[in-house]
Order: sequence, then structure tokens, then C-alpha cells
Amino acid sequence: MKALVAIALSFVTFCGLAEDTSKAEEKKPDPVVGRWRWSVNNYLIDILSDGTMKGPREVGTGVWKAMPTTTVERKYQLTWRGGEGVDTIILSPDGRKLSGKALDGFKFTAARGELGAGADAQNTAEKKVDPVVGRWNPTNTKIPISLNADGSASDRDRTGKWECLTPNVTPRKYRITWENGISVDTLSLLKDGKELAGKNAEGHELRWIRLPPP
Repeated sequence: MKALVAIALSFVTFCGLAEDTSKAEEKKPDPVVGRWRWSVNNYLIDILSDGTMKGPREVGTGVWKAMPTTTVERKYQLTWRGGEGVDTIILSPDGRKLSGKALDGFKFTAARGELGAGADAQNTAEKKVDPVVGRWNPTNTKIPISLNADGSASDRDRTGKWECLTPNVTPRKYRITWENGISVDTLSLLKDGKELAGKNAEGHELRWIRLPPP
């Protein structure tokens, strides 16, 4: 009889420990939660444990959710501004990087942001970003182009670099050099930063319209 009681007590104890462990795991935040620095415009994005996201004013807010996957990778869907933008991201195995893609095929990355950095630090970083940085839609090809804060440029098929030729003059003029100088575009930033207009090396007119953040 004593043996049966001892076994029963052991079982109850084991069940209690298992329940406590389960509760602890439930309280543990998803590994994607935290502050991330986007490759697009150097934005700081906060992914919060309540399933919401916050970015700077031009990015806005959104919601996120984990997506089912057949591999060990963690995949998530980010929905911005009530569905205006939808991204799919994958968390790296070490939890320090994100790789993502927007609905239009635009690719981007993100890395863990500075721990403890506040809104003032984010605003300061944003003020240093050149006004040309962002995503652009060329009216002749409709293939989105990304001009990044690190001076790199990319679209679906090409990579390159950009530079500001007239930093102290309005309108600011830029040169985008594609793939080792094979193609060069020269454009001016117009209409309060919402449009780029100019020509390529062949003399063809170019007009790019700014796209909202992904």
C-alpha cells in the first residue's frame, strides 16, 4: 500500500513540474521579438511580444504572426498599415538576422538593433540618412529599385552604387552606377523628394516615383 502511495505522489509531483515547465515556455517571448535595423533606409523596427510592430512615422505600425514551415527555420508574416504592405521574413539560426521579401519581390535584410536605444537615438540616425534613400518605381520598367543608406543600389536583376553629386545644391543630383560602370543613370531629386528625374548614359529620359516602405 505504501508503495502505491509513493508512486502516486511521485506522479503528481512529476505532473506539477511538467505543468510549471509548460507555463514557463509559454511566457518566453518568440525569438523574433526585439528591435531590428532594416537595410531599407536604416529604419529601426520594434517587433513586440503582443504581436504588433512599430516603426518610424513613414513606416507606421503593423502586426506579425509566425507562419507554419516544414523546416527548422522560423518564418513570419508582417502586415503593415492595415494590409498596405505585407512582408515575409525568415529568422537566422542564431537569431541575429532577418531576410525578407515584400509582395512585389523586393528583398531586404535586418539585423538586431542597439539594445536600449530610445526614440531619440532612432530620430538622430534617421536625420543622417540621405533623402534619396528608399524604394523607387521607374516609370519605364516598373521594376522597383532600392537606394540604400550604405550607398548601394539594387533591383531585381542588378546591383550598383549611388552617390550625391551636389550635396549642397537644390535640387540634389545623383549618379547611380550599375554593375561595374556598364550603365550609369544621372537623376535629380524633385517634388519634395517624391520623384527622381534625369537620363541614363544613352540619353534616354528616366523618371522614378518614390514607393512607400515595405
